[in-house]
Amino acid sequence: MEQMLEVAEKMQEDQGTLEELHKRTSSMERERERAEPSRNVDAALDEAAEQIASLEAELDDAQREIGRLNAILAQSPARKAIDHARESRIEMLEREKEELLERIRVLKSVRAQFLERLLPLLHQAPDVDLLRFVQPRTVFLQNELDL
Repeated sequence: MEQMLEVAEKMQEDQGTLEELHKRTSSMERERERAEPSRNVDAALDEAAEQIASLEAELDDAQREIGRLNAILAQSPARKAIDHARESRIEMLEREKEELLERIRVLKSVRAQFLERLLPLLHQAPDVDLLRFVQPRTVFLQNELDL
């Protein structure tokens, strides 16, 4: 019987120890569950950092490729021909502009000389219908200026 009492006491002690171990494992499981999200967050942050590094590397590669293609384009004969044609066109238009400005200056000068000659005639012969005489010449000069 004593043996049974000892076994019962031992069982009670073991039962207490078992309960304490269950509490500890429950506590540890809760701690682990709380820690897992932070591990997941850390893992997600690490993965995001790796993706960012990968994307930055791709961006660098793309920028190098763009630079290389721009250099090839700048050196291509077609590009040089297009640039030369554009420069030639600009020079031609600038020359044409200068010629037109000179033509306008000359026509304004002719008109001024014409008016200088006309005014004395108007004062000398006020009753002459100079409008018929002046109008075609004025229209001609205006048309020349409009060209």
